[in-house]
Amino acid sequence: MARIGQEYPFPLKIAQYFFPDVAFAGWPRGHPMSTKASVEMYLCAFHLGKWEADESVEDAYHRALNITAAQFRRMQRDDYATLREKHADAIHRMYETAGGNLKTGTEAEKTSLRLRLMDEARKGGMRFPA
Repeated sequence: MARIGQEYPFPLKIAQYFFPDVAFAGWPRGHPMSTKASVEMYLCAFHLGKWEADESVEDAYHRALNITAAQFRRMQRDDYATLREKHADAIHRMYETAGGNLKTGTEAEKTSLRLRLMDEARKGGMRFPA
């Protein structure tokens, strides 16, 4: 199996950064599992999870990964590698759906596509993490 860093040409933010300023049960404040979400997670929630303004980004992100909240928590605790793979696959699908290819696209194309996806999400009412 290919390593995630080799398969995707830029570093992917992983699920450990998803919940801003909220410590998980059992995780002390400051632990990596309690830090901020990545923009990619928000983009997946909006574009793949079909986020709506009246729901949490967290719920839409779980839909984007095709898992339940309970499965997400269990994977964070017990099967983090699988969670990382699901996240990487979701990002790859999102970019493919938008017409880009992370493996063959130039850095300029990837940046342009990312900015376009962010603009679409902002127009849809999404606010990204600081």
